[in-house]
Amino acid sequence: MVYSSVAVAPFDQAALQLLLHRARAHNEIVGVTGLLLYRDRHFVQALQGDETEVETLYERISHDLRHRTVTTLLKEYINEPAFPYWAMGYLPVDVRADGVMVYSRAPDPLVSAGAWSEDAATRLIHHFQSIFTLAKTTAESS
Repeated sequence: MVYSSVAVAPFDQAALQLLLHRARAHNEIVGVTGLLLYRDRHFVQALQGDETEVETLYERISHDLRHRTVTTLLKEYINEPAFPYWAMGYLPVDVRADGVMVYSRAPDPLVSAGAWSEDAATRLIHHFQSIFTLAKTTAESS
């Protein structure tokens, strides 16, 4: 599952680190993995794991008063998680002058800020899955 949301107030570094710490601790307990992108109050998060656990977590997130406009971008069943060792990976992104969110290692811009779609979410998952697979392959061959 991939969703986007907009924070009611900006998250400073300390608030973001606290959010990540709590998310990682909870996700490890329930067996959920994922990835969080954040920039200028915009969140995009991928969650993977047992369907019931992911749905329960998403329900809790959707009622969290720290953000609004929680929108499901992609919901699909997978055989193998894209991020099996990330209780909650985090990647900061930048926003170009034209409003397009970019990650410095991505081959092309991810999406216009606030304009996520199922296609953009799918590209996000596949991009970071390829990074994870490459890192895992490199580590195994060392």
